[in-house]
Amino acid sequence: TLMGKTEMQAKHDYLFWRWSRFRAVRMGKWKALQTDGKLALYDLSEDLGETQDLVSQNPSLANRINRIIEELE
Repeated sequence: TLMGKTEMQAKHDYLFWRWSRFRAVRMGKWKALQTDGKLALYDLSEDLGETQDLVSQNPSLANRINRIIEELE
């Protein structure tokens, strides 16, 4: 936290943000970016440059993230 009081900060299952036509979810090592309804999924522990879309290798996680985005819209 900004004040250094980490014990007071609630843990989140995920972070969500949106800008223009973009939606993003950060969940642990995973980052998902949805643009115009198409989801891309990246493992930031292995791919900080977000070059390898892993949606097809992780369909259940992609579905979970799509549901999160739908709920928050």
